[in-house]
Amino acid sequence: MTVASGAMAEAITAWTGLLGPERVLSGDAVRQRFGPGTAPTTPAVPVVLLPTTEAEVQAIVLTARHHRTPLYPVSTGHNWGYGDASPPVDGAAVVDLSGLNRIVEVDAELGLVTLEPGVTQSQLWQYLADHGIALLVPLTGAGGSCSILGNALDRGFGQTPTQDHFLAVTTLRAALPDGRLYESPLAALGAPTAAKVHKWGLGPYTDGLFSQGHFGIVTQMTIALEPKPAEATQVTFQVTHDHDLTAALTGLQQVVRQMPTALGRILLSSDVHYLARNKPYPSADVPAGGTLSPAQIRQMMGKKAHIRWFGFTMLYGEPGLLAAVVPIMRRELKGRVTPVRAFSWSLVRLWQRLLTYLPAIGPVRAELAACRAFEVTAFEPFDRNLRLAYWRANVPVPEGPLDPGRDGCGVLWCAPVVPFRPAAAAASSAEAEAICRAHGIEPQMRLVLVSSRQIDLLLPVVFDKRDAASTATAQACYKALFDAGRQHGYLPYRMNSQHMDHVIDPEAPFWQLLADFKHSIDPDDLLSPGRYGLTRRTGPGRGVAATWSGGGPTHDTGNGARPPPGRIRGVAA
Repeated sequence: MTVASGAMAEAITAWTGLLGPERVLSGDAVRQRFGPGTAPTTPAVPVVLLPTTEAEVQAIVLTARHHRTPLYPVSTGHNWGYGDASPPVDGAAVVDLSGLNRIVEVDAELGLVTLEPGVTQSQLWQYLADHGIALLVPLTGAGGSCSILGNALDRGFGQTPTQDHFLAVTTLRAALPDGRLYESPLAALGAPTAAKVHKWGLGPYTDGLFSQGHFGIVTQMTIALEPKPAEATQVTFQVTHDHDLTAALTGLQQVVRQMPTALGRILLSSDVHYLARNKPYPSADVPAGGTLSPAQIRQMMGKKAHIRWFGFTMLYGEPGLLAAVVPIMRRELKGRVTPVRAFSWSLVRLWQRLLTYLPAIGPVRAELAACRAFEVTAFEPFDRNLRLAYWRANVPVPEGPLDPGRDGCGVLWCAPVVPFRPAAAAASSAEAEAICRAHGIEPQMRLVLVSSRQIDLLLPVVFDKRDAASTATAQACYKALFDAGRQHGYLPYRMNSQHMDHVIDPEAPFWQLLADFKHSIDPDDLLSPGRYGLTRRTGPGRGVAATWSGGGPTHDTGNGARPPPGRIRGVAA
């Protein structure tokens, strides 16, 4: 339990007066709020603040500035595998924004929704369904309890036509570290509707500073939604061997190039990824520090033992368009993968109607379940992918909603960006698998074909966080994966909160420029210290500490003057 003292204790007293004691959590209530989390270690958090309005967020920031106490905002705290609700450093007050959960406005004509940080995928889906609005929720594999705003700010992606979630963000509002309220430029000029339809505004694109940034607490966002299509088609295929992966990727690259509009993200999931989503882990049959053998994998795969990679995508659009797209996919993938199978939404609906009149025997129930799975995958929030976090974490999968943080699953996501060169991508996946097996980590790998130029290699490093040896092994595996990727020039598209120091170079002008920006509005580095930037608040063993040249540990030079731009000295903390 973390006990606050000094300035933090004074700030907590002020926040309690602002929010009331029931919305200022300390001691055991902090852990109860978020559970053990998925991160290997948990930074000390003295207090969790629970605002419900934008004005309260501004007041929290002003109080922190007055007492010089650090803050770390989270939307729902469900950023599993990327740090959950854990700050990068010890001693920061967590600002839990889940209470700001208003769907402010839905413009069905323009396909725009304005919402607050606490709005989840399930909440927005239910709202659209209840009001008969035919727009698609920007879904992720993390499930319905996760924040739409939080995922977009972290540059997450999904399977529906709204694939790049921050690209779909058109405007936002944020409480700055000095308490001012930031608005996107056109909105600030009195043209809020123009701001919502024209993402780039005027002048330099400053909204981007709040994406993977630490320049303010975003309190509201407008995001563009795609219309629910007239038809959707699920396309599946398989790759039998690893040595066929290069040929399969070559064909898939042509598919992505030819039909970017109708095509959802193409996913290639390994056999181990498939097992983690569908079968319990046979702990008793795996030696300590080992992984499943090829023979064990084949046995667990059963009738699917011949499949090494499972291919999946969704097509969205008019029936005639999709009917023309599927033959193109079959042509490009012929001889490279097993036969391409396509199941349209209208066909699934027909099967649902027919099967309801048949006896409830096993095969009929299985077909109905498959139909329901198609519907969920196409349009509704789903959390089946979260089963990955439980597989090797020595944590049973609960019957109800999945919450890896609450249940104490150990997860570190490693997600390097790999250029879409088929042979190199196949080699990278093989290297990542070898690194995992060398560390006793099951390679639950998935390849996400982001575009015809980019593949994201998604790999959850899952471990038993209650076991010190397992935790240490996971940390070592993550570092080995990161170092191997860096050697090839493949770095993650996002970092977990406790490894952001891996990408910070104090001598690089990019990081120095960010530090200059940060210093201009947050000279005491109070907002999200350690998040994607140089920080003086970084504790031992975490991140990079920065001091102004000639200025010692404080933000000025000793005479009140700011040092010249770019003159930052970083030292390992």
